[in-house]
This record gives sequence, C-alpha cells and structure tokens, in this order.
Amino acid sequence: MRIEKILEEFSCPRRRPFPRIAVEAAVEQQEAITPHLLRALEDAPHLLRQPEANEGGLLVFFALFLLAQFREERAYPLLVDLAAIPGESIMDYFGDFITEDLGRLLASISGGNIAPMRRLVEDPQVNEYVRSGALVGMLTLVAEGIVPRDEIVAYFRSLYRGGLEKQESFVWSALVSESSKLYPEELMPEIEKAFADDLVDTSFIDLPWIERILNRGQAATLKALQENQHYRLINDTVEALESWLFFHEEPPPPPAPSLSPASSGEKVGRNAPCPCGSGRKYKHCCGRPGVRS
Repeated sequence: MRIEKILEEFSCPRRRPFPRIAVEAAVEQQEAITPHLLRALEDAPHLLRQPEANEGGLLVFFALFLLAQFREERAYPLLVDLAAIPGESIMDYFGDFITEDLGRLLASISGGNIAPMRRLVEDPQVNEYVRSGALVGMLTLVAEGIVPRDEIVAYFRSLYRGGLEKQESFVWSALVSESSKLYPEELMPEIEKAFADDLVDTSFIDLPWIERILNRGQAATLKALQENQHYRLINDTVEALESWLFFHEEPPPPPAPSLSPASSGEKVGRNAPCPCGSGRKYKHCCGRPGVRS
C-alpha cells in the first residue's frame, strides 16, 4: 500500500472498521512513513485550536501509537509540547486517551529519559490529567526495567517536599496512587502529611488502601506493577487500537430531554459541584475522564 493511501485511511473522520491493513503496511514501511507521522504530530496543536474541523480524523492517534511502537524518540518532545498546552482543550480533543494511554506513549518514546515527563508533572499550567499521565509514564519505565525504582521514589519524594504546588488537585491523588504501586514504605511520612493537609481525594485513594499494600510486601507489589497492562510499552498498534469502540459501535442516539445540567447540554464547570449530588467537584466525579454516565 502506498504511503499516501495509508495516510488517507488514517485521516478518514467517519466512523468505520479498523484499518488493519493500513496499519500493517505502515509498520512494514516504518522508515518511509515516519517523517509523515512526525509531521502529523507537529500539526496536532492546530487540531486543539479548531477541534470542530476534525481535519485529520484519527491520524494523530495512529501517528502516536505507531511512533511509540517504532520507539521514535524524535516524537518525544513533540508529544510533550502538545500535552503541555494549558487548559481543557487537550482533554476536549483527546478525552480518555490521556488517562488510558498517555503514560505508556511517553514511556515508549522516551528512551528512558524522564526529564521531559518531569517538566509536565511540575508545571501547574499543564492539565492535571496530563501531569498524572506523566507519573504513569515513569512507573511504566520502572515496570519495564528501564529506570530503577529507587530513582522514581527519590523523584516522588521531591514532589511531596515542594515539587508540587500545595493545593488540592488530581495530581496529588495520582501521586499517592502511583507511589503506592512502587511499594511506598520510604514515602509514608510524606504521604501521611499529604492526607493531613487535605491534598488527596480520599474517594480515589485512602490510607487504609495504602496500609493493605504495605502488608502485601514489596516483592508482591512490584510484581503486580510488572503484570499490570496499564504499565506496558506500546509494542503493537493493532493490539492497542483495534478494540476501540470507535471502530465497532454506531454513534449513540441523542439523550432524552432532562432537566439536569449534565444531560440538558448546560455547561458544568469542572470545579463546580457535580450535578449528580455526590458533593464532589464535577472534574473528580462524573466529569472525570473515563467516567461515562
């Protein structure tokens, strides 16, 4: 299959079956198609500014996963710059991809270099779910044996001790959660202080959960991390994307009329109380990426 045809298959904005043949052809022509995929990633910020145009279809997604499979380190600064765009546009365009796959992609193209991920984590202007995804990327490197556990534990300690701004956000909850997967014995004073300072969402993770992890032991905890598919490098684009619902389901019917803000189309601020009545912020409840009502 010619490069132009492969890119055309990736760029179709309409719902359609998964283009397996095009993906396999791209892998076979890795050297020839890589510059085109990098260019798609370079152009991605335009899509964030005008997402309604949807000019590239799923090209950016195919480019990201293929470049990750290729271990193409030239894509690393491009993805970091894209992910660092402040505000909600990154979530509006990429949605669940940020929480499900960003960390694995960053790790796959990082060459083991965590410095750009640190840039994302430590920048308060970056979307909180992107920052959390960068933490996942670091754990992925540990799970894959590329970066030693102790290096990430030391870095996490620096975040607890001033590397993160001292205000409640999902980043703090993610930091505690990712710490727990490393077996957090050395970090317990910092973790307990984060809970005491009300920086952690206890409906997401709490101290009793961490105590259970400590009781499990370090060997078992790290084994669970290594076996967790969420902390795996991207090795097969077909395997990673073929199961996406986009390629299998028809668009859902429009929702029935409702008086609730969430279903009536009324905009709910991400820091506003969730209309479901939970008492939590919308962004930490029904508005959390990956949650579907």
